[in-house]
Amino acid sequence: MKYLIILCLLIASTVGAQDAAPAANKDTKVETAKSTPNDTNVSPHKDKQEAKIKETSVEIDLDKEYWSYFYIPDFNEKLKEEKEAEKRLNQNILRIFKAEIEKLDTPNCLPELPNITDTSVRIKEIQPNNQWIQEVQKKLKHLKFTEYMYLVKYKNYLSYISFEVDPKLHLQSPFQVEMVIKNVP
Repeated sequence: MKYLIILCLLIASTVGAQDAAPAANKDTKVETAKSTPNDTNVSPHKDKQEAKIKETSVEIDLDKEYWSYFYIPDFNEKLKEEKEAEKRLNQNILRIFKAEIEKLDTPNCLPELPNITDTSVRIKEIQPNNQWIQEVQKKLKHLKFTEYMYLVKYKNYLSYISFEVDPKLHLQSPFQVEMVIKNVP
């Protein structure tokens, strides 16, 4: 309904602007550069074209302003929601990643746990059709593919984390976690 009203207003303003444009052109004066006696190539036709271009650019700017009135608030809200979703995703993944490291490598990880933040880890969302993950699944038969799978790496810790539901929506438990700890000599 909102878009229908906007469309009607836009059409009405366009039709009204077309009807009013000739009347406005008669009343307004266009400032032109004064020609010197040496300027014989300047024509009044060129000045009319420049005035028309200026008028058209003003109309375009008004359209853009009118459009931004309705679009920008929705766009800003969407950006805010995406940032919140990304924050939830990072919270989910970091919470699970830290718990898994603590469970499997307790004596070595204690000094490292406070350093694990969303900026210090690398997170990559992976798809089931990824050739490397398909090769890993051939080797690890218990690895199940879901729609939401992530690889997380921090120093010598590498983890596969999968979720049944989108982890950007809410905090949740993982569907499956597979941790690899590289031995550093």
